[in-house]
Amino acid sequence: MSLCHFAKSHPDNNTDFAAPTEHHVLKRIFVGLLAATCMLGASAANIAPTVSMTGPAANAAFVAPAAITLSATAADSDGTVSKVAFYRGTTLIGSDTSAPYTFNWTNAAAGTYSITSRATDNLGAVTTSAALSVTVKTNVLPRVTITTTVRRCLARQAARRSRSRGTTWPQAAIR
Repeated sequence: MSLCHFAKSHPDNNTDFAAPTEHHVLKRIFVGLLAATCMLGASAANIAPTVSMTGPAANAAFVAPAAITLSATAADSDGTVSKVAFYRGTTLIGSDTSAPYTFNWTNAAAGTYSITSRATDNLGAVTTSAALSVTVKTNVLPRVTITTTVRRCLARQAARRSRSRGTTWPQAAIR
């Protein structure tokens, strides 16, 4: 039962003031004020939702152009969660309106980012999660070093072929 329903239906919320005691008068004033507040449209304070990032792991590293799945859990004790939005710093990346709350961030460029999620409830209250850091690195190609010259490789191949045919090294040398 809500406080407004209680105040409107309480037996002390009436106009009969026959032989009231001091306690009875104070109780009637409180219940009457509560009922009047409810009639004016005021209601109990909206409790903000809770939200926390669940993915990726803090300090995760990816290779650009990265595809990163962002995920969060959110709940609202006195209503419903209407959306969870994901931010890179103050820039909106994307949002989701139903649990499980996820968004696929694609083509993430190289850099280090602070990622948060913001849950909004059905009455407009907003809560922001703790930030987590994500690093997207540039793809560095491996360095290859050739230590043997082409001429030396060809000479070795010729020597192997000549031995298998029964010829000697000087006959098979490349000139």
